[in-house]
Amino acid sequence: MVHQFEAQAFGMTFPDLPGCIAASDEFSGIYRTADEALRLWFEDMQYVEPTSLDELRAREEVQAELAAGAVLIQIPFTAP
Repeated sequence: MVHQFEAQAFGMTFPDLPGCIAASDEFSGIYRTADEALRLWFEDMQYVEPTSLDELRAREEVQAELAAGAVLIQIPFTAP
């Protein structure tokens, strides 16, 4: 989930990975910082099978965030 803060910075949260976050000053930079955040997360945590987009969209908390202006994007990630 990508959120824009006061028309300046972007933050990304991962619904399947509580506490894993990424941030960038530009939307195009969120892919790079998301990859970094995922690599750091999986240094200490076990691999988690991602929830499908359809299942994520069905969650009430995700629907609320989307209604508030967040966007849902997929980040390709291959564990090292």
